[in-house]
Amino acid sequence: MAVGLRIRDPATGAVLITLDTHLTKVLGTFSTGMVDGSIIDGNLANGTPFFAAGPSGDASSGSIPPTIVATSSGISWSWPTNPAVGFRRAVDVTYGFWT
Repeated sequence: MAVGLRIRDPATGAVLITLDTHLTKVLGTFSTGMVDGSIIDGNLANGTPFFAAGPSGDASSGSIPPTIVATSSGISWSWPTNPAVGFRRAVDVTYGFWT
């Protein structure tokens, strides 16, 4: 059986999304920079929001990426332990929704 992309719950291994059963739309990309922040995109309300994040530039050892939260109105990010800027890692985020 041919299978496209599958995204699984890391705790249970259950399949959450498959591209053969859901349609996706990528809405954009952005970099978090090194400070807490958010973007607003009302198009996320058209389905279930998703995002994928990867290091922006050097992902040096000991650096801490932000916690990212997606809702139907936007995406926010923060560093929960509030580390000094020198220990924060900026990430590039691609986001959209699936139906």
